[in-house]
Amino acid sequence: MAEQDSRGFAQMSDLPMMEPTSAAEAYQLVQTAFEVSERTGTPVFIRLVTSTASSFAPVQVRDDYGVGYNAGPLDRQPALIRDINKFTKEGSAICQAQHRDLIARLDKAGHIMDEMGLNPLQLAPKAGGVGIVVSGVVASYLEEGLEVASRYGLDPKSVSVLRVVAVHPFPAHAAQELLRHCNTIAILEELEPYIERGFYVEAQRMGYQGKLLGKVSGLFERVGEYGLRQVVQGISAATGIEIPTDAFQGNVEAEKLAAARPITVCAGCPHRGTFMAINAAIRKAGYKKDDVMVTGDIGCTILGMNPPFNTVWNELSMGASIGLAQGFAYSGLKTPVIATIGDSTFFHAGLPALANVVQHQVPITIVI
Repeated sequence: MAEQDSRGFAQMSDLPMMEPTSAAEAYQLVQTAFEVSERTGTPVFIRLVTSTASSFAPVQVRDDYGVGYNAGPLDRQPALIRDINKFTKEGSAICQAQHRDLIARLDKAGHIMDEMGLNPLQLAPKAGGVGIVVSGVVASYLEEGLEVASRYGLDPKSVSVLRVVAVHPFPAHAAQELLRHCNTIAILEELEPYIERGFYVEAQRMGYQGKLLGKVSGLFERVGEYGLRQVVQGISAATGIEIPTDAFQGNVEAEKLAAARPITVCAGCPHRGTFMAINAAIRKAGYKKDDVMVTGDIGCTILGMNPPFNTVWNELSMGASIGLAQGFAYSGLKTPVIATIGDSTFFHAGLPALANVVQHQVPITIVI
């Protein structure tokens, strides 16, 4: 149930991954990802986080299919390819050959993305200074962070910057250049320190004697999204310039006075009637609300956990409410067990659990 860093899936599966900073870059990188995929024969991840996915921005959409690589239809016919060495896993020799091919394609993708300049590196004129590494949406706060630091004596031109867009495979060459150029490097990335660990590996290989600042060093935590506060904190730690918190935190007192806005269903939502009916049925059957387990599912169904309903007890994954309800029934509860699930979630992942309920005649009530 914790925050999930999908970069781990790219590492686990040896597949390239790109991470956009903005809506416009997301549009561009999808086209770039298809080009890399076509040239290497491998899938490519595009990683989005909430801040990027929920953003609004003007995007210049290309309407021509003749310039460069674009989303036009491919001029090729479908073909049947019979190749058991590629499309089966029967035997260790086949698996090992596929593994070597996968690693080779990842390496090729890395070279292509390097040639495309997806990880721009801007070195300061003078060597020996400070370097900042940013990835994903964190890069959108860097310019503002440097502007804040400039008010307290920092010359932004004295800072070297590496912006990592192709987050996997690790941009080793760019990292090596930055390590050779800077005595102190701050790595700013949300969640897991994947890029930071890559820097530690390259630093060890090179015998780097400088300082690396990030999560591994204890400067940042592995929880939550990054904003201006973390960027300024990294710049301050790397440069030694003290920057007061009120320079970037905004009006904290005003935020404390903001009214609470609990998440609930939209006005007129039919789920309202459903949860009210469940609550009424529990009362009519002579039970207290806290006596009857009502499992929840992903989607608007889970909003039944909040006021004014306070009906749903839990949420896990798509289709899990029916499986959870079975578990509670098997645990020996003497009171009724109810599973709630949305219709599209039911068709997506609820059917297998329902088949199990019917087969074993589990005494639960399912509300779709």
